Amino acid sequence: MSMYYIRLARTYLTSGNHKFLSFGNAISVVGIFLGVFALIVVMSVMNGLEEDITERIIGL
Repeated sequence: MSMYYIRLARTYLTSGNHKFLSFGNAISVVGIFLGVFALIVVMSVMNGLEEDITERIIGL
């Protein structure tokens, strides 16, 4: 990864008092993580259900 991107990420993630994450940034990162996690879980479940329904229809 380029040092430019690392510096840019650090600039936006750190607060003015040089903590790693401010409270608002931490909430935002956790929210994005949970959203992506939920999307992956739903897509996996739907894929499994699609295969199950296809097998049941072909098995009839």
